[in-house]
Amino acid sequence: DEKYAAIIALADSQFESGDYPSAKTSYSDALTLKAEEQYPKTQIAKIDELLAEQQRQAEEAARLAAEKKALDEKYAAIIILADSQLESGDYPSAKTSYSDALALKAEEQYPKTQIAKIDELLAEQQQQADEAARLAAEKKALDEKYAAIITLADSQFGSKDYTSAKTSYSDALTLKAEEQYPKTQIAKIDELLAEQQRQAEEAARLAAEKKALDEKYAAIITLADSQFGSKDYTSAKTSYSDALALKAEEQYPK
Repeated sequence: DEKYAAIIALADSQFESGDYPSAKTSYSDALTLKAEEQYPKTQIAKIDELLAEQQRQAEEAARLAAEKKALDEKYAAIIILADSQLESGDYPSAKTSYSDALALKAEEQYPKTQIAKIDELLAEQQQQADEAARLAAEKKALDEKYAAIITLADSQFGSKDYTSAKTSYSDALTLKAEEQYPKTQIAKIDELLAEQQRQAEEAARLAAEKKALDEKYAAIITLADSQFGSKDYTSAKTSYSDALALKAEEQYPK
């Protein structure tokens, strides 16, 4: 009885301290002394339940640890991929990868921060693309307008409407001041207009001289006819000779 009581006391102490394997061994030792005792059997049954629960918890912890390890490794691999994609400038793929990482660990701040950065970069890219498209559209419109004005100017130049052509070439230069072709054409037109002006002035001078000659010739003929009519033949002959001196090809004075 004393040995049994001592073993039971030891087993109870081991049980209380959570040393279930030792306690189970002690309760089993007690049963070898008194096989009919129910208490050790009850305690052993409790210990088996507790050990089974401990085993279940240990297996569950191991399973959760394995799942966490696999999750951590998968998360880390996705983050490495996302960082690489971001570094290479593949922002849409990087954003998708960071989103995949968040789907694994929604509480992580890093993917959220990176996605916010990517959104800013994508917005900037879009803004730059929009600006480039706007500038390209403006350039296209400018090129088309310039080409149309040059076509008009060339047509006017071809038909010798130099004044209108010069205006059109000047309009083209207001669109593209660096273009050489309109400048060259304007220089040609200035030369042609200057030549036209010179020819016009020469024609006007000749016309004025002819008019003065015609008027002087007519006046002398009128005088000569008057002298001839009054039978002042000597004076009339002199006047007709003066008229021939102005227009030697005229038959009438002869």
